[in-house]
Amino acid sequence: MKKRTPEQIKDAELRKRAESKLKYKVPVSEELSNSDMKKVIHKLEVHQIELEMQNDELRKAQLKLEESRERYTSLYDFAPVGYLTFDEEGRILEANLTIADMLAMTRNLLINSRFHYFIKREDQDIFYLHIKRVFKGGKAETCEVKLKKKSDTEFYVRLDSMRVEDSGGNTTCRTSITNITERKNMEKVLNESEEKLSQLVEAAQVAIVCDVNQVITDWNRSAEKIFGYSKWEIIGQPISLLIPEKYRK
Repeated sequence: MKKRTPEQIKDAELRKRAESKLKYKVPVSEELSNSDMKKVIHKLEVHQIELEMQNDELRKAQLKLEESRERYTSLYDFAPVGYLTFDEEGRILEANLTIADMLAMTRNLLINSRFHYFIKREDQDIFYLHIKRVFKGGKAETCEVKLKKKSDTEFYVRLDSMRVEDSGGNTTCRTSITNITERKNMEKVLNESEEKLSQLVEAAQVAIVCDVNQVITDWNRSAEKIFGYSKWEIIGQPISLLIPEKYRK
Protein backbone atom coordinates (compact mmCIF):
# COMPACT_ATOMS: atom_id res chain seq x y z
CA MET A 1 0.00 0.00 0.00
CA LYS A 2 1.38 3.35 -1.03
CA LYS A 3 2.29 5.56 1.91
CA ARG A 4 0.21 8.75 2.13
CA THR A 5 1.85 12.14 2.26
CA PRO A 6 1.32 14.48 5.27
CA GLU A 7 -0.94 16.63 3.05
CA GLN A 8 -3.08 13.62 2.10
CA ILE A 9 -3.35 12.60 5.75
CA LYS A 10 -4.38 16.13 6.70
CA ASP A 11 -7.01 16.24 3.91
CA ALA A 12 -8.40 12.86 5.01
CA GLU A 13 -8.66 14.03 8.61
CA LEU A 14 -10.38 17.23 7.48
CA ARG A 15 -12.91 15.25 5.39
CA LYS A 16 -13.58 12.94 8.32
CA ARG A 17 -14.26 15.91 10.58
CA ALA A 18 -16.48 17.48 7.90
CA GLU A 19 -18.52 14.29 7.49
CA SER A 20 -18.89 14.13 11.26
CA LYS A 21 -20.28 17.66 11.30
CA LEU A 22 -22.63 16.79 8.43
CA LYS A 23 -24.52 14.42 10.74
CA TYR A 24 -26.00 17.47 12.43
CA LYS A 25 -27.20 18.98 9.16
CA VAL A 26 -30.81 18.69 7.93
CA PRO A 27 -31.06 15.31 6.09
CA VAL A 28 -31.40 15.17 2.34
CA SER A 29 -35.01 15.56 1.16
CA GLU A 30 -36.88 12.27 0.81
CA GLU A 31 -38.03 13.41 -2.61
CA LEU A 32 -34.49 12.82 -3.95
CA SER A 33 -34.82 9.14 -4.51
CA ASN A 34 -32.01 8.89 -7.00
CA SER A 35 -29.04 7.47 -5.04
CA ASP A 36 -26.48 9.07 -7.32
CA MET A 37 -28.01 12.49 -6.76
CA LYS A 38 -27.89 11.95 -3.01
CA LYS A 39 -24.22 11.06 -3.22
CA VAL A 40 -23.47 14.21 -5.24
CA ILE A 41 -25.33 16.38 -2.76
CA HIS A 42 -23.57 14.64 0.12
CA LYS A 43 -20.17 15.33 -1.44
CA LEU A 44 -21.08 18.98 -2.09
CA GLU A 45 -22.20 19.46 1.48
CA VAL A 46 -19.07 17.78 2.81
CA HIS A 47 -16.94 19.98 0.54
CA GLN A 48 -18.77 23.08 1.77
CA ILE A 49 -18.07 22.16 5.38
CA GLU A 50 -14.43 21.47 4.50
CA LEU A 51 -14.14 24.95 3.02
CA GLU A 52 -15.77 26.50 6.08
CA MET A 53 -13.37 24.65 8.38
CA GLN A 54 -10.38 25.63 6.25
CA ASN A 55 -11.48 29.26 6.29
CA ASP A 56 -11.85 29.09 10.07
CA GLU A 57 -8.31 27.69 10.42
CA LEU A 58 -6.97 30.35 8.08
CA ARG A 59 -8.65 33.09 10.14
CA LYS A 60 -7.10 31.69 13.33
CA ALA A 61 -3.68 31.49 11.67
CA GLN A 62 -4.07 35.06 10.43
CA LEU A 63 -4.91 36.28 13.94
CA LYS A 64 -1.86 34.52 15.38
CA LEU A 65 0.32 36.01 12.64
CA GLU A 66 -0.98 39.51 13.37
CA GLU A 67 -0.38 39.03 17.10
CA SER A 68 3.20 37.86 16.43
CA ARG A 69 3.77 40.82 14.13
CA GLU A 70 2.51 43.24 16.79
CA ARG A 71 4.78 41.70 19.42
CA TYR A 72 7.77 41.90 17.08
CA THR A 73 6.98 45.53 16.23
CA SER A 74 6.76 46.44 19.92
CA LEU A 75 10.04 44.68 20.72
CA TYR A 76 11.76 46.26 17.72
CA ASP A 77 10.49 49.82 18.14
CA PHE A 78 10.78 50.11 21.91
CA ALA A 79 13.99 48.17 22.48
CA PRO A 80 16.54 49.86 24.81
CA VAL A 81 19.02 50.09 21.93
CA GLY A 82 18.67 51.56 18.46
CA TYR A 83 18.29 49.35 15.39
CA LEU A 84 19.14 50.30 11.82
CA THR A 85 19.33 48.45 8.52
CA PHE A 86 21.81 49.74 5.92
CA ASP A 87 22.59 49.09 2.29
CA GLU A 88 26.21 48.90 1.09
CA GLU A 89 26.38 52.69 0.72
CA GLY A 90 25.37 53.27 4.34
CA ARG A 91 21.86 54.40 3.43
CA ILE A 92 19.25 53.77 6.13
CA LEU A 93 16.59 51.29 4.99
CA GLU A 94 14.90 50.61 8.34
CA ALA A 95 15.02 52.30 11.76
CA ASN A 96 13.32 51.76 15.10
CA LEU A 97 11.88 54.48 17.30
CA THR A 98 14.78 54.28 19.78
CA ILE A 99 17.41 55.48 17.30
CA ALA A 100 15.01 58.14 16.03
CA ASP A 101 14.70 59.38 19.61
CA MET A 102 18.50 59.26 20.07
CA LEU A 103 18.96 61.53 17.05
CA ALA A 104 15.89 63.67 17.87
CA MET A 105 14.51 62.89 14.42
CA THR A 106 11.26 61.42 13.12
CA ARG A 107 11.64 57.95 11.66
CA ASN A 108 10.35 58.90 8.22
CA LEU A 109 13.15 61.48 7.90
CA LEU A 110 15.77 58.86 8.76
CA ILE A 111 14.65 56.38 6.11
CA ASN A 112 16.73 56.68 2.90
CA SER A 113 19.15 59.12 4.58
CA ARG A 114 22.87 58.39 4.62
CA PHE A 115 23.99 57.61 8.14
CA HIS A 116 27.25 59.53 7.83
CA TYR A 117 25.21 62.77 8.00
CA PHE A 118 24.71 62.01 11.69
CA ILE A 119 28.36 61.11 12.41
CA LYS A 120 31.03 63.60 13.45
CA ARG A 121 33.31 64.32 10.51
CA GLU A 122 36.42 62.87 12.16
CA ASP A 123 34.62 59.52 12.71
CA GLN A 124 32.99 59.14 9.28
CA ASP A 125 35.87 57.08 7.87
CA ILE A 126 35.49 54.68 10.83
CA PHE A 127 31.89 54.03 9.78
CA TYR A 128 32.74 53.61 6.07
CA LEU A 129 35.41 51.01 6.89
CA HIS A 130 33.01 49.32 9.31
CA ILE A 131 30.29 48.90 6.64
CA LYS A 132 32.86 47.73 4.11
CA ARG A 133 34.14 45.01 6.48
CA VAL A 134 30.59 43.83 7.24
CA PHE A 135 29.61 43.34 3.58
CA LYS A 136 32.97 41.92 2.56
CA GLY A 137 33.67 39.57 5.46
CA GLY A 138 30.18 38.51 6.45
CA LYS A 139 31.04 38.27 10.14
CA ALA A 140 29.89 40.46 13.04
CA GLU A 141 31.80 43.74 13.31
CA THR A 142 31.96 46.43 16.02
CA CYS A 143 33.10 50.04 16.04
CA GLU A 144 32.64 53.22 18.09
CA VAL A 145 31.77 56.63 16.66
CA LYS A 146 30.48 59.97 17.88
CA LEU A 147 27.02 61.01 16.65
CA LYS A 148 25.42 64.44 16.63
CA LYS A 149 21.79 65.42 17.01
CA LYS A 150 20.03 68.11 15.04
CA SER A 151 20.78 70.46 17.96
CA ASP A 152 24.52 69.63 17.54
CA THR A 153 24.51 67.73 20.83
CA GLU A 154 27.15 64.98 20.59
CA PHE A 155 27.20 61.49 22.07
CA TYR A 156 29.21 58.30 21.67
CA VAL A 157 27.71 55.03 20.39
CA ARG A 158 28.88 51.49 19.72
CA LEU A 159 27.77 49.86 16.46
CA ASP A 160 27.37 46.08 16.39
CA SER A 161 26.67 44.96 12.83
CA MET A 162 26.23 41.82 10.78
CA ARG A 163 25.41 41.01 7.16
CA VAL A 164 21.98 39.51 6.46
CA GLU A 165 20.60 37.99 3.25
CA ASP A 166 16.84 37.76 2.74
CA SER A 167 14.88 35.12 0.81
CA GLY A 168 15.17 37.20 -2.35
CA GLY A 169 18.97 37.23 -2.22
CA ASN A 170 19.19 40.89 -1.19
CA THR A 171 22.03 41.63 1.24
CA THR A 172 21.78 44.27 3.97
CA CYS A 173 23.60 45.25 7.15
CA ARG A 174 21.67 45.11 10.42
CA THR A 175 23.11 47.19 13.23
CA SER A 176 22.36 47.68 16.91
CA ILE A 177 23.35 51.06 18.35
CA THR A 178 24.19 51.45 22.04
CA ASN A 179 24.77 54.80 23.74
CA ILE A 180 28.18 54.57 25.49
CA THR A 181 28.59 58.25 26.37
CA GLU A 182 28.64 57.57 30.12
CA ARG A 183 31.36 54.95 29.73
CA LYS A 184 33.43 57.25 27.53
CA ASN A 185 33.14 60.08 30.06
CA MET A 186 34.29 57.76 32.85
CA GLU A 187 37.25 56.63 30.73
CA LYS A 188 38.17 60.27 30.15
CA VAL A 189 38.06 61.06 33.87
CA LEU A 190 40.12 57.95 34.64
CA ASN A 191 42.74 58.83 32.03
CA GLU A 192 42.98 62.39 33.35
CA SER A 193 43.38 61.06 36.92
CA GLU A 194 46.12 58.65 35.84
CA GLU A 195 47.91 61.46 33.98
CA LYS A 196 47.76 63.74 37.04
CA LEU A 197 49.06 60.94 39.27
CA SER A 198 51.92 60.31 36.85
CA GLN A 199 52.79 64.02 36.88
CA LEU A 200 52.78 64.08 40.69
CA VAL A 201 54.99 61.00 40.84
CA GLU A 202 57.50 62.54 38.44
CA ALA A 203 57.48 65.86 40.32
CA ALA A 204 58.26 64.24 43.66
CA GLN A 205 61.89 63.84 44.77
CA VAL A 206 61.50 60.13 45.32
CA ALA A 207 58.11 58.55 44.67
CA ILE A 208 57.28 54.87 44.96
CA VAL A 209 53.72 53.67 44.46
CA CYS A 210 52.59 50.28 45.80
CA ASP A 211 49.31 48.38 45.81
CA VAL A 212 47.68 46.80 48.87
CA ASN A 213 49.93 43.74 48.53
CA GLN A 214 53.07 45.90 48.77
CA VAL A 215 53.87 45.32 45.08
CA ILE A 216 55.42 48.27 43.25
CA THR A 217 53.13 49.69 40.55
CA ASP A 218 54.99 52.92 39.69
CA TRP A 219 57.97 55.08 40.57
CA ASN A 220 59.77 58.11 39.19
CA ARG A 221 63.19 58.94 37.80
CA SER A 222 64.55 60.03 41.16
CA ALA A 223 63.84 56.54 42.50
CA GLU A 224 65.59 55.05 39.44
CA LYS A 225 68.74 57.05 40.19
CA ILE A 226 68.79 56.14 43.89
CA PHE A 227 67.99 52.43 43.66
CA GLY A 228 69.42 51.68 40.22
CA TYR A 229 66.34 49.92 38.84
CA SER A 230 64.57 51.23 35.76
CA LYS A 231 60.82 51.74 35.97
CA TRP A 232 60.10 48.65 33.87
CA GLU A 233 62.47 46.48 35.88
CA ILE A 234 60.93 47.32 39.25
CA ILE A 235 57.21 47.42 38.45
CA GLY A 236 55.61 44.20 39.66
CA GLN A 237 58.35 43.53 42.25
CA PRO A 238 57.71 43.51 46.03
CA ILE A 239 58.76 46.62 47.98
CA SER A 240 60.89 44.37 50.17
CA LEU A 241 63.36 44.12 47.28
CA LEU A 242 64.54 47.65 48.15
CA ILE A 243 65.20 46.79 51.82
CA PRO A 244 68.61 45.31 52.66
CA GLU A 245 68.24 41.64 53.57
CA LYS A 246 69.51 42.08 57.14
CA TYR A 247 66.72 44.57 57.86
CA ARG A 248 63.93 42.41 56.46
CA LYS A 249 61.64 40.75 58.99
